[in-house]
Amino acid sequence: MKIRAKADFYGSIKMDKDETREIENDPVISDLLKMGLIEILDEQEGGESDESE
Repeated sequence: MKIRAKADFYGSIKMDKDETREIENDPVISDLLKMGLIEILDEQEGGESDESE
């Protein structure tokens, strides 16, 4: 999944504000989401859509 940092943070994962990264689903990600440090970006670029049917 693709994520973007809302603030600088470091620990087992280090990211700077507004940095985007492709990352595996990791337990740390759910903690970062709960703390509001990251957001998950929609992966709509080049993806297939069921709406075309």
